[in-house]
Amino acid sequence: MKHILFLLIAFAFSVQIYSVELRGKVMSVSDGDTLTLKTEDSKFKIRLSDIDAPEKKQSGGEDAKSFLKKIAEGRQVIINYNSLDRYKRVIGTIYIEDVNINLVMVCAGHAWHYKKFSKNEVFATAEVAARSAEIGLWAEENPVPPWEYRKSLKKVQHKSPDNHSR
Repeated sequence: MKHILFLLIAFAFSVQIYSVELRGKVMSVSDGDTLTLKTEDSKFKIRLSDIDAPEKKQSGGEDAKSFLKKIAEGRQVIINYNSLDRYKRVIGTIYIEDVNINLVMVCAGHAWHYKKFSKNEVFATAEVAARSAEIGLWAEENPVPPWEYRKSLKKVQHKSPDNHSR
């Protein structure tokens, strides 16, 4: 039992050790879950972890982008991250004055908890609360999750007459 406890504690500290912090200014917001950060010596594309916001052309997409832009663009922020995605974006949590902006996006009804990549129960609870309050995208009768929206776009592209693959 002591060995298991030791391993759990060691794992918890190892997660902290491999987390990296970036400090800089949010230069632009691409959509409700992606922004560009300028540090002293570099620029980074940041994909907000734990959440998935509607795509730009999807219902609620422009609202999500506008909300994130209003609270983050031009602000000094801290990003905590420990990985990159397949597009080489930093996957991170953005903080403004110790406030978790990723979580704010879910609480305000501008993003889903991205359960496929996050098991964080705080985000799951925040989504349930936003749904119950029918705020943001939850004011719609049947909001379509962004992953389903993207999947439907791929199906349409495969059926397109311009696509000659069979």
